[in-house]
Amino acid sequence: MYDEFGKLLKQYREGQHLTQEQLAGKLERHIGKAPSKGTISKWEHGDRRPSEETVEALEEILFGEISTILLRAARYRVGLEPRQPPHSEIDFVTAQSRKEHFGHMADIAKALLSGNLSNVTTKSIKTGDKFDIFEYFFWEGGAGQGITGRQLSDMLERNIESLSEQPDDAYDLDCFLHHLVTEYPEVKSKGFNKFAEENPYELIDILRLLTRRKTFKGACPVCKDWW
Repeated sequence: MYDEFGKLLKQYREGQHLTQEQLAGKLERHIGKAPSKGTISKWEHGDRRPSEETVEALEEILFGEISTILLRAARYRVGLEPRQPPHSEIDFVTAQSRKEHFGHMADIAKALLSGNLSNVTTKSIKTGDKFDIFEYFFWEGGAGQGITGRQLSDMLERNIESLSEQPDDAYDLDCFLHHLVTEYPEVKSKGFNKFAEENPYELIDILRLLTRRKTFKGACPVCKDWW
């Protein structure tokens, strides 16, 4: 019944090198619940479609924005064009400024992943001491080694401090945090540093997504007047 949606979902999931289990984990962080592998298989076979809210989350995960590609394929927005910015009448100069601002926000997310933190995979095991062990690659395609959650949080903390200590970038980091906590309430509830300490892999996963994004949600002191 939803063959087009299923084919596109599988195509874009595999294009992001995500397993069905990994996609389910990302959905849980977006909408608070994770579908089973069997449910995702039914979606990809076109036997069933998820809710409109879930399809929006899938677009955020796979495209970095809500483009309505999957929404239309799932027959939620048939005949509609991709969603436009809140103010389509924004002049070219302002639009360019916003694009550059968002690009800089993505650069900050990338800087927070310094030390090849983007090369941490989702594989983890429990040791006798109950530490989470993640597989870490020094470079893409290189051999992996184990790294603990504590080591990840320490690396994140050093990257945060490094950005904070640069006077020219201090305000930009503040802007980045405005956007981040708007989109991820769980980061706001704990505080950025506490979230990095307690949920290092989850934060790394968020930052990886943000480095690929073309837009950021919410407004910060710099872009608050551009909407």
